[in-house]
Amino acid sequence: WSSSMHDSWPFFHNFISGVQMSIFKADMQVAKEYARLCQDPITEKLVYDLINNEHKTTQSQILVTIQDSKLLCRQNINLRNSLKLRDTYLTPLNYMQTVLLARSRDKKLSEEDRATAKGSLLRTIKAIASAIRNTG
Repeated sequence: WSSSMHDSWPFFHNFISGVQMSIFKADMQVAKEYARLCQDPITEKLVYDLINNEHKTTQSQILVTIQDSKLLCRQNINLRNSLKLRDTYLTPLNYMQTVLLARSRDKKLSEEDRATAKGSLLRTIKAIASAIRNTG
């Protein structure tokens, strides 16, 4: 029934398209880097596994909902191509952000060094937000 809803109900079609775009934008390697910021290795694994499993589950449900694989494939190619350029700039910013976040929390560093890292961290947040807003 979800396939017929997708085909006949514009709201549902747009909702699924938005979820599909979010799935393509999600980078599980970047998610793994953010999970590494957890202080406890067990928590790190739990956080990453939860995010990764939800990503896989959502991806499967989208495939079930959109059964026209030619349409899905065509949409995927166009979406992947448009996001590829964005990721060229966004991925390094995400990695920089994880490093700066770790430095801003590092008690071994001086207060001044942590403050400098925090200032740079805030700039990466603004840059990522801007990139996401401008590229979808």
